[in-house]
Amino acid sequence: MALIALIATTAVSSSAAAQEVGDAERADDLVRISVMYLADGRLEFAVQHRRAGGEWGDRRFPRQRHLPASTETAEWHVTAPLAVAASADGRVEVRLAGRRLADGRVEIALQQREPGTRWSGWSLPDRRFIPATAEIGRWLSTSPLTLLRPTERFTAVSAADARTCALRTDGTLACWGGPGGRSSPPSGRFTAVSAADAHACALRADGTLACWGGHEGRDGPPSGRFTAVSAADARACALRADGTLACWGGRGTQWSPPSGRFTAVSAADERACALRADGTLACWGGQGGQGSPPSGRFAAVDVADERVCALRTDGTIDCWGDDSRGRAGPPSARFAAVSAADEHACGLRSDGIIACWGNNDDGQGSPPPGRYTSVSAADEHTCGLRTDGTIACWGNDDDDRTEPPAGRFLEVSAGYRHSCAVRANGAVACWGFNSVGQVSAPSGRFSAVSAGKWHSCGVRSDGRIACWGDNSYGRAASPPGRFTAVSTGWVHTCGVRTDRTIVCWGNNDFVPDDYTSSTVYVGHSNTPGGNFAAVSAGETHSCGLRVNGTITCWGDLENYQPESPEGRFTAITAGDEHSCGLRVDGYITCWGPFAWPPTGVGYATE
Repeated sequence: MALIALIATTAVSSSAAAQEVGDAERADDLVRISVMYLADGRLEFAVQHRRAGGEWGDRRFPRQRHLPASTETAEWHVTAPLAVAASADGRVEVRLAGRRLADGRVEIALQQREPGTRWSGWSLPDRRFIPATAEIGRWLSTSPLTLLRPTERFTAVSAADARTCALRTDGTLACWGGPGGRSSPPSGRFTAVSAADAHACALRADGTLACWGGHEGRDGPPSGRFTAVSAADARACALRADGTLACWGGRGTQWSPPSGRFTAVSAADERACALRADGTLACWGGQGGQGSPPSGRFAAVDVADERVCALRTDGTIDCWGDDSRGRAGPPSARFAAVSAADEHACGLRSDGIIACWGNNDDGQGSPPPGRYTSVSAADEHTCGLRTDGTIACWGNDDDDRTEPPAGRFLEVSAGYRHSCAVRANGAVACWGFNSVGQVSAPSGRFSAVSAGKWHSCGVRSDGRIACWGDNSYGRAASPPGRFTAVSTGWVHTCGVRTDRTIVCWGNNDFVPDDYTSSTVYVGHSNTPGGNFAAVSAGETHSCGLRVNGTITCWGDLENYQPESPEGRFTAITAGDEHSCGLRVDGYITCWGPFAWPPTGVGYATE
C-alpha cells in the first residue's frame, strides 16, 4: 500500500481525524505530531492534544525539539520528553522522533514512557512522512495517535517491534504503536492477546479467536474453541481446547504443526515450537537449527525470528538457533563492573566471568574463558584483566590492538584503536595504533589510565593528570590540580578532582542553539556541580556518578544519551551513543539508541 505524505495542519478536520481511531478509543486520549521546516534546514517538532470537544489544542514544544539539518540516513533522533494529558486520569510522558530517509523524506514517530523508566516502541501514525519539498515555515501534522491512559490496570501484555497490546482488568483490549488499523482492537471481552508487527490475535472469553490487521490470510483464524494463541508477522498458531494445534497464514511448505497433545505454543515469522503434554518440545519450520530442540522436560518456550529459548523444569534455560551475535545466551547473574562501547557492552559477573552483548562482528563480544577482575570495551575490541594480573584482548586485531604486552597489571583501558594499562609497578604501557602519539605514554608512576580515540590520559601517583596523543580541541591539555580519576572521550576529557568535583576539557560543540534552561547541563565539556565519585566520557556526552549513588549525564541531547535512569548505582560507563550503569543490587541498566539490556550473554535489544 502506498504511504501517504503529511498534510497541512489546516487540512485536517476533526471529523477526518476521528476516523483514524477505533470506537474503543477516547477522543481526549488523542495526540498528533506537528513539524515545520526552518530556514536553516532543521525540522522543529511539537505535539497537539485533542480536546474533549474535538478541536486540537495549542502546540506544545519539547525543550530539545529540532532534527538537525544533516543526520545519518534512517537513524532516529528523539526530542526531550514532554508531559501530556491522557483523558482525566493523569499525564504521560512522550517524546517525538524523526529520521531522514534515502529519498529525502522525513519519517515521524512517537514514543510513550511505560511504567518505570522504559520507553515504548515507535508509534507510527498512518500519515507520518514529510516531503523533502515541504514549504519552509509551514506546520504539517500527522494523523492522530492514541495515548495509553496511565491509571489503567492490566492483567497481560504482548509487545512486538512496532506495537503493543494489553488486556485490561475488565477483559477489553488496548493497543498502541504502529500504523493502520492493527492498533485498533475489536470490542468485547478477552482472556489473552498476542501482538506481532503485521497483525494481532486475541482469545475471546468464549474461547473463539479474533485477529485484526495484516493480510495474506493472517486475519482469518479457524473456527472452534481455543486456550492459547501466538501471532507472528506472517502467521499465527493456536492451541485448541482438545490440546491439538492449528496454524494459519503465511506461505511455504514447512508450516504444518505436528500432531499430538500440547500445553503451549509460540510462533515466530518462519518457525514455531510447542510444549507437549509430557513436557518435551516439538519445533517446525525455519532453518539454522531452530527446528531441533534439545531433549528433556520443559515448562515454557519462547520463539523469536532467529533463536529459541525454553525453560526446563529444573529452572535452567536452554537457547538455540542463530548465535552470530551471542543472542542465544541464557540470562545472566549479577555483575560487578560494566563497560560500554560503540555498539556493544561487556559486564564482569560477580563470579569473575565476562559477559558481552551487542555487536559482535569483529569478535569484540566473545571473551576468552577464565576469571577476570575488570573489563574495558572499545569500538571493535575489548580487553580484560585476568585474576593473575595478565591482560587478554579480543576482537579486531588491526594494528595489533588485541596483543597486549606481557607482565602483571593493575588496570586496563581499551580505546578506539589502541589500549593502555597500568603495570604493577605503576608504569603505563600502551599498544596498538600510534598515528598521533596516543601509544607513547610518558614515564613515571600512575594510579589510573584511560585510552580515548586519538589521545590517552593518566592520573599520576601525586594526583596530577598527564595526557598524550592528539591535542585537537585541547582534549589533551589537562588542567592543574589533583585528581582521583580521569576518563577520555572522543574529543573531550573529564576528571574527578580530590574535592569530588568534576572538570572537563576539550571540544564543546554540542550545545543546542535554542538552549535556555539553567537546570540541564549541555555541551559535553560543560560539567554539573556537586560531588561525584566517578565520571565517564563518551563520544559526545558524559555521565557522572554522584556520591549519593545517582547518575547525572550531560552533552549531546539530540540522541538523548543523557537521559539517565533513577535509582542508586555503583558504577557508570558512557559509550558512543548509549550509557550503562551498575545498580547497587548488581544488575545493569543501559539507555540510549544502542542500549542493549544485558538479559543474556550476547545480543539483546531494547
